[in-house]
Amino acid sequence: MNPFLPALLALATLSVAVVPSQSPAERLAASSLSFDPTTLRYDQPATGTLWAANAHYKLGFEHAGSRFVPFLSSSASRSWSFAQRLVEVRVGETALHHRADGDEVAMLRDADVVDLRHSADLVERWHLRAEGAEQTFVVQALPSRDGPLVVTLDVDTDFEVAPAVDGGFLLESPDGAARISAAVAYDAAGRRCAVEGRWLDGRLEYTVPPDFVATARLPLVIDPVLRQQVLSQVTYLVQADVAYVADRELTAVVAFRPYSAVDGDVFAAFLDAAGVVQVWLWIDVSTADWKEPRVAAVRNPAQFLCIASVLDPTSGKHFIRGRYIDYPSSYVLQPPFDIAGVSATDKRLPDVGGDSSGLGIARFCTVWEETTSTGDRDVYYRFLDRAGNGGVRAPLAASAAYDDHRPRISATRETHYPGDLGEWLVVFERTLHAADTDIYAQRVRFDGALVGSPIAVATTAAVESYPAVSSPTGDIDGHRYHLVVYQRDARGNGDWDIHAKLLEHGAVLREIDVSGLEPFFATREQIRPTVAATEARFLVGWNELYITGGGDYDVFLMSLHLTGSGASLQLGAAEARQPIALRPTPELDPQIASFWEGGADGAPDAVVVDSFEVNSSTHALDVTWLRGSYGSDSTVVTLPHGCGFPITYQGEAWLGSRMTIQVPGTGGTFATSGLLLGLSRAQPIPLCGSCLLGVDGDAYPSTVYLDLPTEGSLLGATIGAQGYDLVGGSCFGRIRVSDTLEITLR
Repeated sequence: MNPFLPALLALATLSVAVVPSQSPAERLAASSLSFDPTTLRYDQPATGTLWAANAHYKLGFEHAGSRFVPFLSSSASRSWSFAQRLVEVRVGETALHHRADGDEVAMLRDADVVDLRHSADLVERWHLRAEGAEQTFVVQALPSRDGPLVVTLDVDTDFEVAPAVDGGFLLESPDGAARISAAVAYDAAGRRCAVEGRWLDGRLEYTVPPDFVATARLPLVIDPVLRQQVLSQVTYLVQADVAYVADRELTAVVAFRPYSAVDGDVFAAFLDAAGVVQVWLWIDVSTADWKEPRVAAVRNPAQFLCIASVLDPTSGKHFIRGRYIDYPSSYVLQPPFDIAGVSATDKRLPDVGGDSSGLGIARFCTVWEETTSTGDRDVYYRFLDRAGNGGVRAPLAASAAYDDHRPRISATRETHYPGDLGEWLVVFERTLHAADTDIYAQRVRFDGALVGSPIAVATTAAVESYPAVSSPTGDIDGHRYHLVVYQRDARGNGDWDIHAKLLEHGAVLREIDVSGLEPFFATREQIRPTVAATEARFLVGWNELYITGGGDYDVFLMSLHLTGSGASLQLGAAEARQPIALRPTPELDPQIASFWEGGADGAPDAVVVDSFEVNSSTHALDVTWLRGSYGSDSTVVTLPHGCGFPITYQGEAWLGSRMTIQVPGTGGTFATSGLLLGLSRAQPIPLCGSCLLGVDGDAYPSTVYLDLPTEGSLLGATIGAQGYDLVGGSCFGRIRVSDTLEITLR
């Protein structure tokens, strides 16, 4: 029996009350991501198509026309748009321009100015500003000055169009409104006049008076302005995911902005090691409905793949699309492509795994769930190379006998075994009936082949759901491990806890009740776990309900580690739970990317992203970089209390591991040296010079083996160890003591 164990357990009761729990990680940097309403960002997903957007509106250009979509609210029933296309410009009875179907219109952008060049003499110029878009028609030459100048546009809109008192137009909907200002005309001499605007059932017509046309110095400009008109807005940034590339110290965050109930946008933000946003990119900002974005990375050179489910408005089915973001030296956004196209099944909840090996033959593996017309859900996958080529859509877990859904894949594939190009691990839910959902896993080889059959990970009679899976650890005594985490309703009363299973090559080795490691908090509802591997540990995050019956969820993180091997292999807590996001408003859906999974050798650091409620109408994102105190900071601190007597130790104070503490033994029948173990202190010893008594505790032999139990209540406890020798010292002519080891249990 460990001679120190009884004292240690007794000490735990006292130390938890008087010693602050140690944080598992140091915050390196933190950023809050939300939309800057003043900044316009652009996306050109295909030739001839351009979208611009900020927090107030988005404006698309394609097919020689424009589509103005004001942001009314994330909770709006739909996106309300106003599309227009120039049909004709005439002076009196003489045509300056008449558009025919198929006519090409050149589109040019210079910063926040977009030109649609209808002819050499006619340019439709858009000045895009923070609060709205200013549309102008620039006339360089007139075929005649006999009569009014009339500009006619075809309009396709969901809004009700009504005249405004200022001569412009109101664009009205049940979800909010926009407006078109009264137009004016001005010439090169600076003269101005009012322009009559008329709404003609699907056409918009602007008329410049003939007397102004007759004397105008060219160019002549007609100038209306489109802008939103809404008293309040609700905007959310949710469904965030994160990936990391060590070679560039680059973090990618993707998230979903519901523009309305049927129009979702997806953006990506790329941040440096200091947490500074280097660039924002729209993955999609069109009127298509993108949602559920996920991101993964490959190295050398860095490339990210963002995938999402997209609604096909014709069939009402979702399909899976993706976009590559290359980073050889600057950010290059590739055109979108279909990963799993429109079909009879509804495809949702995608995920993607990358490759941190840096071998130059990197691939991605994508997974998603599909629902058939009968309601059966199955899991499918497809692997891709850097160019979007690779295997075809194939079933990963598809059987009419089971309902398989909600897949998640490891962030990177395993590439550590000689001659083995590695594999990803996919986890998913398997529902047998409403009261019994289990967790299964499936191995996918680098070439796209499935390895074996689905693996039963958690199959109790309780409901187990929302699985997540880490990448493999580094080499631990010749082994590498995945950790699968999930939420479990063991008592069937909605009191969810976080559980974890340790896997190696598909074999389930160990189980741990993560919530039970700290019993004081185990009664709180803990849901939506996430996990990442470091070289030798696992980082587990989750949402935790602050007060039962309330709606305030916070984000917590705990570090787990492995000790022993073979039959004695143990999985336990390495560092105490730490609040990553702790506000009086909810923080939701955390995701973790460790530096190890991004290709950093041995780095214990990680980045965590979550969505938080700024107020009742706004959600933004938290991005937090963490440096694990394990690795660079020891769990043992040496305090300079001694006077000439050495003390040594081996190991670290991790729960579930062994520490050895030793001072020189004196031998003989009566040992005169030993160890004091107990609470740390710093008490001067009278008449002993610089010697300090560093421990208030009991005496033990000169060598002590501390087999630290996996007991969550011990996390953060601090104990002291000091050696003593009753002969050969100068204190009182014979006593000497060592420095004090202050040991924090993690």
